[in-house]
Amino acid sequence: MDNSNEEGTDKNTIDGGYGQYGLEVTNPIPVDSIDSSYAYLERLRTINGAKIKYKRKGSTIIPNIKKPIDAYEIFEDDEVITTIYIHAYNVYNSQKSPKGFILKE
Repeated sequence: MDNSNEEGTDKNTIDGGYGQYGLEVTNPIPVDSIDSSYAYLERLRTINGAKIKYKRKGSTIIPNIKKPIDAYEIFEDDEVITTIYIHAYNVYNSQKSPKGFILKE
């Protein structure tokens, strides 16, 4: 599968994205592949440092961003706490975390 996107960003955020970063489909987290999506989620922790669990819900396409955006339910202690949106068609893996989360080094 070709995950490349010549128009993909090389920054922590996607130009034209709006809304809460990573928490709204209109402002997804940019990474460079599907594998990088999972690597990003493996590094994601709650603000208190707790490891999260996640489950892919599916994907969608929206007008302000080219190519599909994947949605992942985020769990803490087996309870859904939010949905995170990731766009896997970029040339850079974001090092920014959504509000309420941190990225483990």
